Amino acid sequence: MAEDELTKDEIDNISKGSKYLTTAPGYKSKFDVVDILTNGNIPEFGNEADKLVCAFELGSLIRKTGLGTGKNNLLKLMSAIDVPHRVILFQRLSLQQIELMCQDPDFKDILGEITDVVRHK
Repeated sequence: MAEDELTKDEIDNISKGSKYLTTAPGYKSKFDVVDILTNGNIPEFGNEADKLVCAFELGSLIRKTGLGTGKNNLLKLMSAIDVPHRVILFQRLSLQQIELMCQDPDFKDILGEITDVVRHK
């Protein structure tokens, strides 16, 4: 197994984390995802759950409102979170949004990492 590949346990933990989000409504208010997307203010993440919630909420925001001018800030956040959290974020996006990102060379490496994770699932 390559160093950057996820184990089955790691993938299972991501799935459990997604289920956690539905039972923790107050937790998501910890991050101002609008500020992240519009101003690029990336929060300090205390743990993996923080990254998971932030990725989930930001993906939900982008799905509802679109990326707008937040591309560079999204790329900035992507560098601050791990690949499994990027997968969570991209799962929230619409197919059209993902297709647009696939055409953007700035997302090439990120999408390649996500594809590798999904392929090994």
